[in-house]
Amino acid sequence: MLWLCNHGCPNGLLRCVARILLCPHVEFEVCYSKFACPPRCVGVYTGSRLASVLGRIPVLDMFMKSHHIERYLFQCGGGSVPVLTWIDNIYVVGKSAADSIYACESMIANLGTSWRLTSKPGSMLVMLPKGSCEDIQGSASWKVCDHMPILGHVVSNDCSIEADFESCSRRAWRAFWSNPASKEARVAGVDKQIRLFNSCVTNSIAHVWSRWPPQKTIEKDLDLLQNSMMSTIVVITRNPCESTNSFICRRGRAAKCLSKKAGLWSVEWKKRAERWLSHLKRHPQSPGVLTWPITVYNGCEKEGLLR
Repeated sequence: MLWLCNHGCPNGLLRCVARILLCPHVEFEVCYSKFACPPRCVGVYTGSRLASVLGRIPVLDMFMKSHHIERYLFQCGGGSVPVLTWIDNIYVVGKSAADSIYACESMIANLGTSWRLTSKPGSMLVMLPKGSCEDIQGSASWKVCDHMPILGHVVSNDCSIEADFESCSRRAWRAFWSNPASKEARVAGVDKQIRLFNSCVTNSIAHVWSRWPPQKTIEKDLDLLQNSMMSTIVVITRNPCESTNSFICRRGRAAKCLSKKAGLWSVEWKKRAERWLSHLKRHPQSPGVLTWPITVYNGCEKEGLLR
């Protein structure tokens, strides 16, 4: 704060930043939107908090000045699929790649005019549906990709969830080796390892499952991934004169029992998918983000989607 003051930062702005960081509860109203800033921690100024709260102000202001891009967005159920955003990440679903690029560049131009901000080089990605013949060679700053990270998911150009599953698997293994499979956790015992497995591994990836379409192959792969991790936790020794294949099969059966004790991932996936669908159906006519997903689910736009 002292550095900012010495470098000419207005006192009013400094007081605003201090209030955001120190007050127990602050509610902002910016561009017809309200959001709260709950307490974070004591005695530490964190940049992540400013990024998640103050960083929304330029983004919301940019949206308010970009109403003209609505006609370029994908239409669904009489309305447009909204622009998706998380902190400073922006995603657009357009009728074509050219429309999507135009909408993004219009918002970036507004951001530069009002706030003197621009997008980072290499962060401008465009994904075409698989089999599309559209040519976007004129947009040199945009990189064409087959898989795009969007709001915690890896979306593929053929609507497959394989890339998202692979990303989810890598995330799960990192959480596994850092928590229930660590040296400290091995000393604690199997029961505590299972509790740590559910709290650190399952919870780190389970939020992704809710929006996956049901598939038998992925269901088997999820259980196989869980069993592979449990085979590392299970305490079992090889019997004398026991063949390698017999030991692996016996350890696999023991790991399966541990997986059932912890809760099979395939069963948890089904439960979360059902809860997500129930969440979408709860208020089908309410304005906002729930309108277009349930419209697509009900098949109202099937012909339009096929076209």
